[in-house]
Amino acid sequence: VQHRLVPTPEEVAKNERIFLPPKHLRRRALAFGSLSRSKLSPDEFTRLMQIFSKDRYILVVGEDVKNPRNKFERTTPEEAIQQNCHIVLHEEATNLDILKSTLALFLLRRRLVFTGRGQLRSRECYNLLEEVREESDRLFPLLLKQLSLQGWASPSRFMFGRVQQRAFWPCRSRVSSSPTPSSAS
Repeated sequence: VQHRLVPTPEEVAKNERIFLPPKHLRRRALAFGSLSRSKLSPDEFTRLMQIFSKDRYILVVGEDVKNPRNKFERTTPEEAIQQNCHIVLHEEATNLDILKSTLALFLLRRRLVFTGRGQLRSRECYNLLEEVREESDRLFPLLLKQLSLQGWASPSRFMFGRVQQRAFWPCRSRVSSSPTPSSAS
């Protein structure tokens, strides 16, 4: 995460809406979903709980078979990949967890676009999911530090709007999974 890639609040304010959801999150339904959206098998769910055992989110890969009427028309492979990956938030996820999960989702989608493999299920990419989790663990404190240096405050309540789709599963949250900008140095 480089300094020049994180705009200041003033730079973002010039182009961002104030009273409506941010433009880049208006397709929030593509980013956040439920465990049943891709109809995970019990084995898939168990393995995803292991991979993300210390986080308060899970990344799921698979077509949205629960809501076929909500599919956007796909025009590019990138959009198809976007529609086939989503975040499931734990019921205790904080805004820092949401921020970290969106970083992990970005990394996952970018890798899937790079490989050109969009029509996958979670069970076909466990290694990739582990790599993305490790990469987001490594990059998240750097992102928080850069956000702080650029004048951003810690993610506040409802920074991403109210994400009401939540799920419960046993998780061992890391003490350091939600670092503050001051501890991210």
